[in-house]
Amino acid sequence: MSQEFHIRRTGHTAIPPRIRDRDDKQPQVHPEWMTDRQVAAWLSCHKSTVWDMAKKGRLPKPYKLSNGMSRWLWSELQSWKSQVVA
Repeated sequence: MSQEFHIRRTGHTAIPPRIRDRDDKQPQVHPEWMTDRQVAAWLSCHKSTVWDMAKKGRLPKPYKLSNGMSRWLWSELQSWKSQVVA
Protein backbone atom coordinates (compact mmCIF):
# COMPACT_ATOMS: atom_id res chain seq x y z
CA MET A 1 0.00 0.00 0.00
CA SER A 2 1.51 3.31 -1.03
CA GLN A 3 1.78 6.17 1.42
CA GLU A 4 -0.39 8.40 -0.81
CA PHE A 5 -3.17 5.80 -0.80
CA HIS A 6 -2.94 5.46 2.98
CA ILE A 7 -3.27 9.21 3.47
CA ARG A 8 -6.24 9.55 1.12
CA ARG A 9 -8.08 6.54 2.46
CA THR A 10 -7.70 7.11 6.21
CA GLY A 11 -7.32 10.87 6.29
CA HIS A 12 -4.27 10.50 8.57
CA THR A 13 -0.84 11.70 7.61
CA ALA A 14 1.83 9.06 7.83
CA ILE A 15 4.98 9.83 9.80
CA PRO A 16 7.84 7.47 9.12
CA PRO A 17 8.92 5.30 12.08
CA ARG A 18 12.30 5.63 13.78
CA ILE A 19 12.47 9.41 13.43
CA ARG A 20 14.79 9.63 16.42
CA ASP A 21 17.45 7.68 14.49
CA ARG A 22 17.50 10.13 11.60
CA ASP A 23 20.04 12.92 11.37
CA ASP A 24 17.51 15.71 10.80
CA LYS A 25 15.27 14.42 13.63
CA GLN A 26 12.26 15.76 11.75
CA PRO A 27 9.44 13.77 10.19
CA GLN A 28 8.89 14.18 6.47
CA VAL A 29 5.28 15.14 7.17
CA HIS A 30 4.93 17.45 10.14
CA PRO A 31 1.65 19.25 10.52
CA GLU A 32 1.51 22.13 12.97
CA TRP A 33 -0.72 20.07 15.28
CA MET A 34 0.05 16.39 15.87
CA THR A 35 -2.22 13.59 17.09
CA ASP A 36 -1.21 11.06 19.72
CA ARG A 37 -0.62 8.51 16.95
CA GLN A 38 1.68 10.87 15.07
CA VAL A 39 3.65 11.71 18.22
CA ALA A 40 3.93 8.01 19.02
CA ALA A 41 5.24 7.26 15.52
CA TRP A 42 7.72 10.13 15.84
CA LEU A 43 8.99 8.79 19.18
CA SER A 44 8.77 5.13 18.08
CA CYS A 45 6.49 4.13 20.92
CA HIS A 46 2.84 3.27 21.56
CA LYS A 47 0.28 6.07 21.86
CA SER A 48 -0.50 5.05 25.46
CA THR A 49 3.17 5.73 26.26
CA VAL A 50 2.76 9.24 24.83
CA TRP A 51 -0.17 9.89 27.17
CA ASP A 52 1.69 8.43 30.16
CA MET A 53 4.71 10.63 29.44
CA ALA A 54 2.49 13.73 29.16
CA LYS A 55 0.69 12.86 32.38
CA LYS A 56 4.01 12.43 34.25
CA GLY A 57 5.45 15.66 32.82
CA ARG A 58 8.09 13.96 30.67
CA LEU A 59 6.49 15.30 27.48
CA PRO A 60 4.72 18.63 26.85
CA LYS A 61 1.03 18.42 27.63
CA PRO A 62 -1.31 18.47 24.63
CA TYR A 63 -3.77 21.25 23.92
CA LYS A 64 -7.44 20.32 24.16
CA LEU A 65 -8.90 21.78 20.96
CA SER A 66 -12.42 20.48 21.51
CA ASN A 67 -14.24 17.74 23.35
CA GLY A 68 -12.35 14.54 22.54
CA MET A 69 -9.68 16.27 20.43
CA SER A 70 -6.24 16.89 21.89
CA ARG A 71 -3.19 17.81 19.84
CA TRP A 72 0.49 18.54 20.45
CA LEU A 73 2.10 21.58 18.91
CA TRP A 74 4.93 20.45 16.62
CA SER A 75 7.23 23.37 17.54
CA GLU A 76 6.91 22.55 21.27
CA LEU A 77 7.75 18.90 20.61
CA GLN A 78 10.83 19.91 18.61
CA SER A 79 11.97 22.21 21.40
CA TRP A 80 11.34 19.53 24.03
CA LYS A 81 13.26 16.90 22.09
CA SER A 82 16.27 19.19 21.57
CA GLN A 83 16.40 19.80 25.34
CA VAL A 84 16.07 16.10 26.17
CA VAL A 85 18.71 14.97 23.66
CA ALA A 86 21.21 17.72 24.61
